[in-house]
Amino acid sequence: MRSHSLVSYSSFFSTRVGALVLSLMLVLSTTLTGCVPGADQRPVVTINKTIVVTRGDYEALHSNLIAEAHLDPKQFNESSPQQGVLNEQIKQAVLNKLIFSALLKDSAKKQGVTVTEEQYQHFRKKQIEPLGGEEGLKQVLASKNMTLKTFEDSLREQLLMEAFFDAQPGSKTKISEAEAKAFYQSHPELFKHPEGLDMAHILLKVDPTAIRTELLKGNPNVSDADIVQRIDSLRKLKADKAHEILKTVQDNPKAFGSLAKATSQDVLSAVKNGELGVMYADTTVPAFWVAAKATPAGTIHSKVVETPFGFHILKVNKSVPAGIESFDKIKDNIVRVLSQQRRQQAMMAWMESQRKGLQLHFEKGFVPMGFRQPEGAEVAQPYEHK
Repeated sequence: MRSHSLVSYSSFFSTRVGALVLSLMLVLSTTLTGCVPGADQRPVVTINKTIVVTRGDYEALHSNLIAEAHLDPKQFNESSPQQGVLNEQIKQAVLNKLIFSALLKDSAKKQGVTVTEEQYQHFRKKQIEPLGGEEGLKQVLASKNMTLKTFEDSLREQLLMEAFFDAQPGSKTKISEAEAKAFYQSHPELFKHPEGLDMAHILLKVDPTAIRTELLKGNPNVSDADIVQRIDSLRKLKADKAHEILKTVQDNPKAFGSLAKATSQDVLSAVKNGELGVMYADTTVPAFWVAAKATPAGTIHSKVVETPFGFHILKVNKSVPAGIESFDKIKDNIVRVLSQQRRQQAMMAWMESQRKGLQLHFEKGFVPMGFRQPEGAEVAQPYEHK
């Protein structure tokens, strides 16, 4: 669930290839180039004869992708044509990410681009503030089954990437307030919002995909019937618990915030006493919005609301009329998104320069579909990123 304006920015500025690489940088982060103690050091791909990506790098990133995408590990043992295509797509995504990261780190090192600890700590603080600080970060990492080290490695890599592209000749990634205001004034349609509702909720999650994945991790041979039974059982437990919480907050509405912090499984809002901020019809699911619209401002919805996310206890704080966001409220987001757009443009230009003469040699079993590698060749032909 996100604010209407954030959705507008994301869709307006999205650059497909750049956004894909940036998302991989964040979601599929791992310590690269053989730095993990005990990891498999056999090469998967050699870049320009000197830069080696190891099997340990590949396996760590591949596992992260499977987990983040909530894919069923069991299906990777299947041999259907559809599964073969999926396996190939995942392999391609992992290899592209690893090659990009290795080239970026090598180029940054050659150009003397570094990130100081002070810069990192400042960046880290800005990233975790919206999560509710250190305590909120712990809850988010636990919900994603991610270690603190993996998270911090991803932040350092993201910051290095930004510093590298900011340092390129002719780079104009810094956005002034005047530029942001000119954009705001020339694109008023981007900052309009419909009628909204300022809301809070307590969520008890039921995620069938996550439950299935977790059960298969413990027992790859668990039956579909057992999985369905487990999901149904958990759904009933969560529904019963949600009704208990609803009765408690109906009897004592002032307890809503403390109960949200203690029991809600929406980690980002839980650290803010369940507060979601202003929501719109197109930024949440229909069942949630219909229930919210039927709830008078300043009250708690009379029933537990079930959505694909689970069971919600819903509170409406106030109604927000349609209008245009003020520049002062939105300028930081404009600066951030315009900077990101320019950084993506710089990244695409850099990737194009790297592609010229790029030599890749893939080990057996890791050659991407459509890539012709001469048998026994020491160095492969230039590889076209897609």
